[in-house]
Amino acid sequence: CLDKLLTAGEPAPKILGGMNYVFKKLAQATEISRLGTPLRAAMKEAGIQQWEADHAERYLKRIRRPRAEQITEQLVLADSRLKGGSRLPDRLQLEQLVLWLMGAV
Repeated sequence: CLDKLLTAGEPAPKILGGMNYVFKKLAQATEISRLGTPLRAAMKEAGIQQWEADHAERYLKRIRRPRAEQITEQLVLADSRLKGGSRLPDRLQLEQLVLWLMGAV
């Protein structure tokens, strides 16, 4: 999917914006849950829709809390790198972020 977007000419910052839209909700739900709210209620409070809650909950449990608590930091870091903070190609930076979000690195 990432390859198709980049090959079609979508700018990396726009792709990252879409990723931010989804993953910031997960990060917010993690923070709310960390403060004591049950995860399902935290996801609802963070704006995660009911129809996506099962998938979101499985994802958060798979990557575990320590990694989930770093989502916002990783998104900000990727944004900074895309805006000139790294000499790596945009594609590689986005691929690294996707791998991190997957829990693969």
